[in-house]
Amino acid sequence: MIRSATKQDISDIRKIYRKCFDTSEEYIDFFLKKCTPRHTLVYERDGKVVSVVQTMSISYISSSRTRGHRDSHAGVYICGLATLPAYSGRGYAKSLIAYIRNNAKRQGWKFMIVHPSNVSIVSFYEKIGFNTPIYRNADSLPLFENRAFISHFDGANLFLTRDERLMSDYFQWNHYLLNYIIEEATFNPRSPFQYDTRYPYLLLASLNDSFSTESTHSTFSFPL
Repeated sequence: MIRSATKQDISDIRKIYRKCFDTSEEYIDFFLKKCTPRHTLVYERDGKVVSVVQTMSISYISSSRTRGHRDSHAGVYICGLATLPAYSGRGYAKSLIAYIRNNAKRQGWKFMIVHPSNVSIVSFYEKIGFNTPIYRNADSLPLFENRAFISHFDGANLFLTRDERLMSDYFQWNHYLLNYIIEEATFNPRSPFQYDTRYPYLLLASLNDSFSTESTHSTFSFPL
């Protein structure tokens, strides 16, 4: 059964992340504190949470204009997808993604996007429709997407800076999520550049036949 998570599920979700992700318990606690249950879906089997996924709102800003304003296309960012190892291979993660896809289409969202954590899971996402690759490198990433630069901002000011300097072909976060990105960059610093080019930095699944990004190097703010 797929359902929205509750506060009572946090302990089970924490156990799943401890088993599935190579990161510190401190970071897992930080992540779960910031991700509200209403943006979290779980797959429950025999009264036990066995798979989980987080969703976040995101928009793509294109160069096309309507009444003088840049067009904004609503989408959903998917992260924290994990299944208990003892239950893997049973289609629970695919079912969660399919559930999100169906809901997103009903709401008129244009795309889903994910940042694969390693090369081994790229094929999984490609098989379920994430077939548009997006890359990052030093040439395509503006200076103000650098961790050292954004640490001087809060979410509102970073939003305005990105909106002013990125004219088009970028993914736009709201103020709340930019605050999270800034805090995470300090807490869990990583390079904003993609040095390992064996797999794309992002994979996108279009939910509308008329939607596509304008390049394979669309700007995506500092990694979640």
